[in-house]
Amino acid sequence: MKKRFKNLIGNGKRLGDLDTILNAEGFYLAMDEEQVDQFFRNAGAEMSNICWKNGIGSAIYLIFTMDTLQQDIYDSILTVIETEYLSLEAIKRTRGNNRRE
Repeated sequence: MKKRFKNLIGNGKRLGDLDTILNAEGFYLAMDEEQVDQFFRNAGAEMSNICWKNGIGSAIYLIFTMDTLQQDIYDSILTVIETEYLSLEAIKRTRGNNRRE
């Protein structure tokens, strides 16, 4: 699965296309449309990250920069610098390692 998400890396990625691809894999943003719009408009030219999650707790993070903002935020163009897929098991291990006994 990780290899499939590495294909998302690159210049000229339309936000709506990225969202459609991730939705087809069962991953969704935990924001409504207004929050998505605000998040990406506030990202500016800085490097940012955002997370899509699935129903069982796995997550895909995209590290990106905003290239071109459009009126319809889903038509905006991003450069995806990196993707990271974390399975539920990996997230549990990470959280378990951070707990004090």
